[in-house]
Amino acid sequence: MVLKVFDRLSASQARTDEKADPWTLDIEQRYHQFLLDSGESDSSGEDGNDEDGEGNDDEDGVDYSDDEEDEEEDGEKKEQKGWIAPRYEADLHNLMHRLHRTEAEAYQALKDRQGEDIPRFLACITIPSSSPMQEESLIEHVDMPGILLQNINGFHLADLAQHAPRETWQFICEDAIRVTNLLYNRGILNKDVKTRNLIVRKALKGNFKVFMIDFALCRFRREYKSDNNWRVKHTKTERVRWVLSCRGICKEALPITGLLSMKS
Repeated sequence: MVLKVFDRLSASQARTDEKADPWTLDIEQRYHQFLLDSGESDSSGEDGNDEDGEGNDDEDGVDYSDDEEDEEEDGEKKEQKGWIAPRYEADLHNLMHRLHRTEAEAYQALKDRQGEDIPRFLACITIPSSSPMQEESLIEHVDMPGILLQNINGFHLADLAQHAPRETWQFICEDAIRVTNLLYNRGILNKDVKTRNLIVRKALKGNFKVFMIDFALCRFRREYKSDNNWRVKHTKTERVRWVLSCRGICKEALPITGLLSMKS
């Protein structure tokens, strides 16, 4: 069993992407005070998405720069900087919950494929914050969402050559493409298709099976207002070919013509 936690405190990549500083106890204290001062109201807007499925990064019109050119007094700059850090924490909190909801929805949409092409989804959980200064009224703004999943014992697709006989490489890569297309046919676009998110498990009699993991960055057909917008956002097998080629798998693990001749 695997516990996947959507934790803003240690989400280093998300913090980098959002231009937030590494988490510290001081930042957490300011975040809690920020929530109290704002009455635990909507401390940050959700990341907006338009009908075409495109994010609107500047929806709230806030400039998060620490050095705005139009600031005239140092006092105003310090006040703004003190406000930015807790606002980032609020944004990250909302982001973690949005990613959690997306992943849970993807698993539910693929319920009949759990244990076959994706891990089994066991439960959604909430992990209480261990912050020593937490107040009861702030629970929903600081607790962390998580999911319990089946553990898939295997190796990353990128390590194919080190773990599987050469004669199985073609079949394994074809299975990876099949799983990717399965999501598309169910109205799910996984924008995080990477070799590290494709796990190969050795089955009985020496066979191998590919499982896809990590669906937090999925988009759904209902988010696109037309079939054309949906199709152009999804590259089907070309996406997997590109990933495999970039990691050297197509070139070294199997004939590239074998993939190019495949139908989706």
